[in-house]
Amino acid sequence: MSCMSKTPETEVTVRDRRMFNPDGSLRQPLPETEPVQEITNNETIETESKTTSPVEESKPLRTATPSPEFSNLVEMLATNAIMHLGSAPQLGRGGVDIETARHFIDMLSALKEKTEGNLTEDEEKILNDMVSRLRMEYVGVVNQMSKSAKKQP
Repeated sequence: MSCMSKTPETEVTVRDRRMFNPDGSLRQPLPETEPVQEITNNETIETESKTTSPVEESKPLRTATPSPEFSNLVEMLATNAIMHLGSAPQLGRGGVDIETARHFIDMLSALKEKTEGNLTEDEEKILNDMVSRLRMEYVGVVNQMSKSAKKQP
C-alpha cells in the first residue's frame, strides 16, 4: 500500500488557439490581455486578467519527468527496431530484416530532429540514448552480415 503525497498546486493557463468556432466560422484574434481561469477540482473560476508577453507564450511547456506517452512511443519504435535486428532475447533469435530495422531507427531519428528543443531533459536523454544504441546495434548486425557473406563460397 502506497501513500500519495499532496503536491502543491501550480498555476496553469489554458488558451484556446483554434482558428475556427464550433459552428465553423472564423474566430477573432486573441486580445493581448484576457481573463485567466483557474481550474480546480473540475470547477472553473474567473480571476483577474493577466498580460503575457509573446516570449512567455512561445516557451514550450517542459515538465520535470518524461511523459508516459512519449516514453511509450520511443519504446514501441525501439522494440520494433530491436526485433527486426534479431536482437530481442525474449523473442528468441528471430530472422533479421535489416531494412525494416533501419526504417524504425530512421523514424526515431526523425522524431529526435522534429522535437529538438521541445523535450524535457529526461525525454531528450531517453531519445538520444535509444537512437545511439540502435545505430550501434544496426552497425554491428550489418558488419556481422557482411562477414558471414564473405565466408560463404
